[in-house]
Amino acid sequence: LIPLEQEGLNEATQCLLFNNFTSAEFMALRTVESLLRRWYEKHTNKSIDDATFGQVLNKLDKEFPESDRPREISPLYNLKERRNAIAHPEVISNGEEATMTFMLVIRQCKLLKNKLVP
Repeated sequence: LIPLEQEGLNEATQCLLFNNFTSAEFMALRTVESLLRRWYEKHTNKSIDDATFGQVLNKLDKEFPESDRPREISPLYNLKERRNAIAHPEVISNGEEATMTFMLVIRQCKLLKNKLVP
């Protein structure tokens, strides 16, 4: 992982430890977004610019239809739904949700990272 991604996971971990569950989820999901952007640019040779997480997923959906979608990007659509939920002020995460998201993010980061190594 690049330093920014490492710091994102470190911050997510600290938030979990101090029961700042919504913050933990958001920081973890930002880390996945960073890896996804790098994966997209590597596998499409296209710049992602300043697209949102949802816009990146829409681009991937068009370029990699579900039947031909690489395994490492398939689970991201579930994480997108969680990120959309916690982006709204009426949603506050609990410990179980934050822990589950964090575990999914770690798994997703491993899948993406393995495809980014030269």
